[in-house]
Amino acid sequence: MDRSKVGKRSRRKGASFERDIARVFAAWLGCNVRRTPMSGAYGGEWNLGGDLMFGATVPWYVELKNRESWRLEQLFADKPCGPVLGWLETTHTEAEREDKIPMLVFTRNRVETYVALPLAHVESDLGLQDVVQLRAVMFLPGMWVVAPLQHLIDAVPRESVIGVR
Repeated sequence: MDRSKVGKRSRRKGASFERDIARVFAAWLGCNVRRTPMSGAYGGEWNLGGDLMFGATVPWYVELKNRESWRLEQLFADKPCGPVLGWLETTHTEAEREDKIPMLVFTRNRVETYVALPLAHVESDLGLQDVVQLRAVMFLPGMWVVAPLQHLIDAVPRESVIGVR
């Protein structure tokens, strides 16, 4: 198979996921949300947040991953492993540079979409004193909370997000 077609298909898959998540966030937050072109150099009225640009002030640096290389079982292991941990580390580093709160949204084919956020942010900024309100929650090293994205959306009203710094 032509390797250039594989790369093109992968980029298209990632871009499609980014557009889908942008629509989900826009519906949840009631503001414009778009993919960040070329992961980058946009400004003006947009609040950049990693892979997404928001038309309102939000606290997050959002990294989106649609890859087949991870399994949920890797996160439940005695010593969690797999690419998700590296994605968390990278997202945290990039978010710190932007003075934002890291958020990783990840999925793969035929699996629901998950979100990972720092536990302290979920409890203090988003007002979920009992993280179990998210249902199906898991904790990872470094005090990360992982839950299905839809559970976060269902549990956190937009007023708790817009304008939070």
